[in-house]
Amino acid sequence: MQRNADRGIIMKGFLSTIAAFAIALGVGTAEAAVIAVGDLAGDGSNISTTGTLKWAYYFTNQTTAPLTVDRTANGIAFKAFKQSEAGTNSDLTVLISSGAPWTTVGFENMSNGAAATPAFTGDMVQIMQEYWQTPGSGSQQAAYPGRITLKNLVVGGEYQLQLLHASNSATTTRTSFVKVQGTDSATISLSKLLPAQLTTVTFTASATTLDVDFRATSGRGYLNAAVLTAVPEPASLGLIGLGGVALLRRRRA
Repeated sequence: MQRNADRGIIMKGFLSTIAAFAIALGVGTAEAAVIAVGDLAGDGSNISTTGTLKWAYYFTNQTTAPLTVDRTANGIAFKAFKQSEAGTNSDLTVLISSGAPWTTVGFENMSNGAAATPAFTGDMVQIMQEYWQTPGSGSQQAAYPGRITLKNLVVGGEYQLQLLHASNSATTTRTSFVKVQGTDSATISLSKLLPAQLTTVTFTASATTLDVDFRATSGRGYLNAAVLTAVPEPASLGLIGLGGVALLRRRRA
């Protein structure tokens, strides 16, 4: 009888710990995404490697090697995402909001393989050589933003999405912004005379898919590559540890 009672106490303690764990993770609650925009290093050394890599892609309209082989930057292996995969890739789709490719042209080549500032080095030359571009006219910019849809997310999971941008325009600064879960990023300004840009989006998944809208405000918006990682919340480790200590204490008592 006493043993059964002890087991009941242990189970209650375990369930309490799980409940606290869920609350701390914010399971079932929607939190606004946090978005940061900054310069992208030419060698890709400031692409974050925190968390568990889910996927990394660079975008290309090529169909044969060597332009479709894996490329590596800062230890991250980028796979080629071909134009034909725009609506069929199992990890993400890259479409405009009406369901068509971002432009009728789709992918575009960088004229020199790199933005002027900074010059890309190593595999970053290939990773950043091509890009998706959003519709460029004023009416299309407003009506049909570029849209990336992330798939196979875990509800309540913490993620970090990194978007890499560069432009082949030598004379015009192209501006755009990213919108995720109702939060707008700062302006992303691109030209060959400016550094390439890295947009970092940290978010909690409230569904198994997530739309990331990408809207141009001057000229076109550009997306060259993307990285998604799952980032465990620090609080989770502490709660697991506390739960284990609590159960041990109950057993000893």
